[in-house]
Amino acid sequence: MEGGREQNYWPGFVDALSNVVLTLVFVLVIFVFALVIASNKVEQKMQELASKDQTVQQATQAPPAPPPPPPPVEVEKKNEELKQELMKAQTEIKELREEIIKSAAEKQSTGSTSTTAINDTPSKESTIEVKEQAPPKPVNGSVSIRGSQASVVVGYPSAVTQLDDKASAELGHVLAAMKQKFSGRKVTVRSIIGKEPFSAARRYAYYRAIGARNYLITNQIAANSDINSILVQPPTPEDGRVEIVFEHQ
Repeated sequence: MEGGREQNYWPGFVDALSNVVLTLVFVLVIFVFALVIASNKVEQKMQELASKDQTVQQATQAPPAPPPPPPPVEVEKKNEELKQELMKAQTEIKELREEIIKSAAEKQSTGSTSTTAINDTPSKESTIEVKEQAPPKPVNGSVSIRGSQASVVVGYPSAVTQLDDKASAELGHVLAAMKQKFSGRKVTVRSIIGKEPFSAARRYAYYRAIGARNYLITNQIAANSDINSILVQPPTPEDGRVEIVFEHQ
């Protein structure tokens, strides 16, 4: 107390309290801003995690990727193998043509005038069209004869193209009976290509077909115009044979 007056502390107390309140309000505002910013960052993180989860699910549900193409080395190796196979087939075809031309020349030199062709006809098995050539020299072997209702099957051993005396007599007996039953019908001679090597098997099949056809004409079983001869490539290798089939006109 100075001069008989009491000191008033309230203004200073009010000022101090006001400063404290302003400081608390300032800190609270800063805290609110920090909370808002942190909330936004957490929300962005949640969205990124949800997007990654959806991408992973789509990847797991997607079909598997196709296998990668073979390396160029394997492709070139395969092409070389195919080229070699093609060249081998062309060489065999060339040899077969040369043998056909040579046989045709020998036929002309011997004065033969037969010009019957072997034609393609519809079949489940592939057929080959060739022209008649002179048959090779007879080769003896055990030839089997099997007759059925409207056909005769002549089975040939490997590399055999001609009928021996026994098989010829047996075939004549079977065909004589069929001639009375199927007189006037068309005859198809189907020569099945055997198991011999590529070009040789076709030559043997051709000679067998020509031999059967000439046998039918010589023994007056069928006329030349009524005989259709074809070569047949079986789907699986089997012994060579000739099927003589009597068909309706």
